[in-house]
Amino acid sequence: PVNFVDPSGYASLFISAGSGIGSSEAPRSSRGKVREASSGFIIGSENYGYTAKGFISSGNGKKIVGATAGAGLNFGVISGDVSEIDGSGKSLTSVLGPFSLTDIKNVENETIGYSISIVGRGFGLSEFHTDTYTMLGNGFDFGGPGNYIDNGFRFYDYDFEYSGSDSSFDSYDSSWDF
Repeated sequence: PVNFVDPSGYASLFISAGSGIGSSEAPRSSRGKVREASSGFIIGSENYGYTAKGFISSGNGKKIVGATAGAGLNFGVISGDVSEIDGSGKSLTSVLGPFSLTDIKNVENETIGYSISIVGRGFGLSEFHTDTYTMLGNGFDFGGPGNYIDNGFRFYDYDFEYSGSDSSFDSYDSSWDF
């Protein structure tokens, strides 16, 4: 049954603690300011197996109808591997009381996932658009199809250095297999 929902096997789940605050400039205006931030963990697939990583995300917007403020929990799913949320994106959030629903989009404005929140985007009655930026942190990989680690975990930390004028990079891999 999972294949009907995610036939390619690329779904990533996340949980985060977050906050949001914002309001429109006037009762019927869609102009205003909104800020949001969250930090949490995402678990999903990568090209060689499965991974779990920490992330930090922030969003700023100038289109909001209504008002919101608060802090709480966010739960979501991304239709793709973990790297789909890395970098710039967009979101559209609707807040009704303590609950909110967020449509997570990439920079091309295509929906890549959804999240639901319990005060994680604030408490109030509003709808807002934000430009988001998400940074993935280090994490750990665990065995899966095509993974070269047998029944174990691989903790890793990659450090990249510039190595000349040809724009190539050398990577230094400090990893431990268990």
